[in-house]
Amino acid sequence: MRVGYQTKTPWFFSKSVPLQNDRHVVDIYHDILQGLGIQSPTPELKVTLPREDIDWAGSEQKRLEIKDSGYVLIYDREGRSQANDGGYPLEKWQKIVEDFRQKQPNLPIVLLQALGNNQWSAAMTASNPDLKLTNPSDVGKLAAIVAGANLLFMY
Repeated sequence: MRVGYQTKTPWFFSKSVPLQNDRHVVDIYHDILQGLGIQSPTPELKVTLPREDIDWAGSEQKRLEIKDSGYVLIYDREGRSQANDGGYPLEKWQKIVEDFRQKQPNLPIVLLQALGNNQWSAAMTASNPDLKLTNPSDVGKLAAIVAGANLLFMY
């Protein structure tokens, strides 16, 4: 069986479902199940973290000296620094940090360092040396450090 979204060439699919681009991407992907006869609503997001990932996040918070204060997590998945390369401009990230510090001076800001954004995190810490860096080694640790944040800025 070949299931897909309705197109001008429906003969490629055994069953097709309408593509509703005005919905959240999770709902759009879930709609494809209708082609298999599954009519259930999109389930709520549920994340279960392994104890070792939660423990790692606790240790990381201690290492960064943010265990009792809470923290803001900032992540630029593209790690680009120029407006013309499609990423969020470095200067705007720096402005966010500056503005946030004025409003919440006691809440630490942590940069999420990942593959592909090393230049971004280096540039951010060069202009703001008191920013803290974390680099989770897998998706479980990433989820645990995100779960512990008071606020997440992400582009």
